[in-house]
Amino acid sequence: MVWYLELLLLGFAILFFFSTGVPVAFAFGMINIIGLYFLCGGEIMLNLLGTSTYASVATFPMVAIPLFILMGETLTHTGTVALSFDAVHKWLQRLPGNLALISIASATLFGALSGASMASCAAVGSVMMPEMYKRGYNKRLIAGTIIGGAGLAILIPPSILMVIYASLSDLSTGKLFIAGLIPGLILSASYVLLIVLLATAFPHLAPKVEFERSSLREKLIASRHLIAMGGLIFLVVGLIYLGVASPTEAAALGAAGSLLIALVYRRLTWANFLESVSQTVRVSSMIFLIFTGSKAFSQVLSITGSSGELASYVTGLDLNRWWILLMMQAVIFVMGIFMESMAIMFIMIPIYTPIVSQLGFDPIWFAILIMINIEVGVMTPPFGMNLFVAKGIAPKGVTMADICLGVLPFVMLHFVVLVLVMVFPELATFLPNLMSS
Repeated sequence: MVWYLELLLLGFAILFFFSTGVPVAFAFGMINIIGLYFLCGGEIMLNLLGTSTYASVATFPMVAIPLFILMGETLTHTGTVALSFDAVHKWLQRLPGNLALISIASATLFGALSGASMASCAAVGSVMMPEMYKRGYNKRLIAGTIIGGAGLAILIPPSILMVIYASLSDLSTGKLFIAGLIPGLILSASYVLLIVLLATAFPHLAPKVEFERSSLREKLIASRHLIAMGGLIFLVVGLIYLGVASPTEAAALGAAGSLLIALVYRRLTWANFLESVSQTVRVSSMIFLIFTGSKAFSQVLSITGSSGELASYVTGLDLNRWWILLMMQAVIFVMGIFMESMAIMFIMIPIYTPIVSQLGFDPIWFAILIMINIEVGVMTPPFGMNLFVAKGIAPKGVTMADICLGVLPFVMLHFVVLVLVMVFPELATFLPNLMSS
């Protein structure tokens, strides 16, 4: 069978299983077994499936995933991260649209501590959405602020999706982490600018809430919580950048640091510790199951020769490589409308990696473009996961229509940043190029 028919067969099979509601991990598993048996030569190839499944997760970098998840779950379940929200509140309470700005700042901080977009949406949204609604903020602005801010966790290190991307494409996890820092902060700053402009031009959308003025002394006292969280961020991001620790070692330090902070604040109990560990096991198991299936799917593509042939075909087209890049991004965007972000990565990264290599693009830069695009996917209807998280925690007066319309300005900002990074690759490559390894 010719390579493109094999590729179409595998692609339609995956879409079929997804459409029937089969879990992503099981869908990949069935496709791998069927594909290896019928397309690649039967039982001998199936014997390779067990070996490749084990090898895909039995690696040192993959240990970082449950450790980063444990760090975020510990901070969430013990409530220590919420203490830093109060410090952010005291510093930003005098600005236009102050509650929305506090939400963005808190989401940026939480993204740098959890690495999980949906967790950020739930944690920040459960605190800030009811408060903004009660204070008369526009319902659409409330939704856009929470969902847009939550998406920052995909770009700002330590991102769980970055670890997965690095493992799928054999890139340096540390460099990928650092590459997302500047684009993530630019995106956060663009949110702040948008909110300030809206609050200034249309005060009824984001009425300034008058709080009791905090003295400088009160702000500095509250900032001790930010110092603790900043130290934790340095343990993870700073040590990776300085080359002192690998991402896995930094993840271990981050997990230990989160437990230590919770202990110092006297918020660590057996109940919330066990809940944090239990949730970590559940999420990690789900990710590892999907990951093993995806790696085996990459093996099927490699054995059939489909991925290599596709790369050769695409690079042989009489098109400028930038047009090909735009088409690749368009595919990710369309898939993001209908599919979950992790599933998109597991399907497309094995296919895109050889194409990017043959086109001569910087793989780290390309990865950041993909991550920004993936970030759009969790925000866009009808299947953006953060839309449903936000609806679940929103006050009764906020409808799904409000949420979907509210995210549109923030989605547009993502495209602006995507174009900026595309035009100025140094935004993604400058910091990684300074790293020693």
